[in-house]
Amino acid sequence: MATLVACLGACAAPPDVVEPGAFHETVALTYDNDVFTRSDDNYTNGVALTWIRGPVARERDGSLADRFARLWRGAPFLGDDREELYVAMGLGHEIFTPDDITLADPPRDDQPYAGVLFVDLALARLRPDRSDNWQLRLGLVGPSSGAEWVQTKVHETIGVDVPEGWDTQLPDEPIINLDYTRATEWLTSGDMSDAGARVVPVFGAGAGTYFTGVTAGLYGEAGWNLPDPVGAFSLRQGVGPQFLGDIGASGQPSVSFFAGLGGYATAHYLPLDGTVFSSSRSVDTEPLVGFGSFGATVRYGSLSVTFVGSVATDQFATQRSATKFGSLTVAYRF
Repeated sequence: MATLVACLGACAAPPDVVEPGAFHETVALTYDNDVFTRSDDNYTNGVALTWIRGPVARERDGSLADRFARLWRGAPFLGDDREELYVAMGLGHEIFTPDDITLADPPRDDQPYAGVLFVDLALARLRPDRSDNWQLRLGLVGPSSGAEWVQTKVHETIGVDVPEGWDTQLPDEPIINLDYTRATEWLTSGDMSDAGARVVPVFGAGAGTYFTGVTAGLYGEAGWNLPDPVGAFSLRQGVGPQFLGDIGASGQPSVSFFAGLGGYATAHYLPLDGTVFSSSRSVDTEPLVGFGSFGATVRYGSLSVTFVGSVATDQFATQRSATKFGSLTVAYRF
């Protein structure tokens, strides 16, 4: 939904000097799980594998990235400079469960069982002091996502309670969602190429069958050899190829620490409000939710590793426990 999650520092920053026609490709793996916070409910697991390429060359080279960038021609805030455009494509999976997974018929006022399988397609304009990101999510929710099989096998393997209530999960239904995010560098201190700090406001909106709402947040980052351009956080709780200024390695050894606060207003959130075109279990989402995140990123050579801890206020009135989870991202730039 709108926590400061997923892959802060997970995707590859452009080098200090980009030669005409030069580009980089990055592969990033993001893993969210509430095991990091010793819980097993609400948003309990997410994984995404993302491919990022950029900057997109000015020349029409007929590559997949080139053809994809052309599809977004005319989208607001992307401009005409293809040397600032980055493309991302990701495959992801999310699992949501109620508080007590040992019940075959969980209370109807608790988080419904839900599995989400999706493809995210994104295009971003990355500049030293601002990033603009458009993302299209296509996927499905329901038994066909395979969430029941995944969670059951994992729990059997590690010897913990097997979930009993998957027969009550949200039914099969397609997902389509469009999101926009903007991050703008607001305050800076020091030299980003040495020790420095910055404060970055983030604003966004989403519309579709997965998440419809708006979000606003503010994060601070301090460290050594901070990459350009600034990053943008995910608009939703869950994994996805959200563009961040730091897409992989910064070119120099780098360490940064960050923390953020924000909130979002929700009109519809699939894992809680249920399916749109068919009847399903659901709970009423809170119209306003606050969230916070903190973490660190280490970059060396072509590799970057990020860990983020996130917590949110209650997302529905009868929520049994707080939503909290950790997110680990490993990215490698080629």
